[in-house]
Amino acid sequence: MNKLFVLGSINMDFIFTVDHLPSQGQTISGKDFQTLPGGKGANQAVAAAKQGAKTYMIGNVGNDIFGSELIEKLLSYGVKTDYVKQLSNTTSGVACILLENNDNRIITNGGANHIHDINDIEEILFKNANADDTLLMQLEIPLDIVKKALKIAKNKGMQTALNAAPMKSLGSDTLRLVDLLIVNESETKALTNLDVDDTNIDEAFEIIKTLGPKKCIITLGENGSYYKEEDKIIYTKVYMSDIVDTTGAGDAFTGIFLANKMLGLDTELALKRATAGASMTIETMGAQNAIPTKEMIDEFLDREEN
Repeated sequence: MNKLFVLGSINMDFIFTVDHLPSQGQTISGKDFQTLPGGKGANQAVAAAKQGAKTYMIGNVGNDIFGSELIEKLLSYGVKTDYVKQLSNTTSGVACILLENNDNRIITNGGANHIHDINDIEEILFKNANADDTLLMQLEIPLDIVKKALKIAKNKGMQTALNAAPMKSLGSDTLRLVDLLIVNESETKALTNLDVDDTNIDEAFEIIKTLGPKKCIITLGENGSYYKEEDKIIYTKVYMSDIVDTTGAGDAFTGIFLANKMLGLDTELALKRATAGASMTIETMGAQNAIPTKEMIDEFLDREEN
């Protein structure tokens, strides 16, 4: 089976549900509070593993109260943690998530996510990855590590995927190393200077193509998503959901799509399943725990289509 290597962030999320955000100097009471594992890299690895893809996480946690729990949670979801290090003298990454009226605002501290040894990453990929394998990354780790890891993966002949979130300044030298780019509306605007919608999606794709990626997915929230490869564009509509927490939806979409492609599904069906998985994720508080398994998506689609 082809392998998915996910190089990215591993966080502990502190989730507050509030009626309104506090103003400067104000203290308010939250309606609910939970502590749950997160981080875009870890979330996407969990999403892929829950579909049955052979998934390896590459990342770091701190030698603190959260580090061991974060590793144990990844293992419980089927993610292989051979390449997750627990570093001394630093904290695990954390995120404070404020949920207000079905929207979220997030504050992060990267901690161990900001410490990577590119030589270790190179050794992992050259010893364990094959040309049929995929490297997936996001932008919650240092940008120079992302660039160097992309070069290593391409030298190895691997497929590369980048979820450009949270958006940072990406040069064409980096984007030329990306086979599949996944971006939302705001990230697309940062790359193309377009307020993208169904009227100018072709223009957005053409601009992105000049930057390097051969394949691209643009997600538009409740307006669905568009996939572009060569001259083919696939539109996928969303499934209606009762919104509880939108935090992990994009990560669910990314991990589920890549897993299904690696497992041999055609692109249209992989997009359909990824969209269903994202819709299911937002119905539950949290990220990793909320991402559905392959079997859960099967049942969801059976209900929707029958």
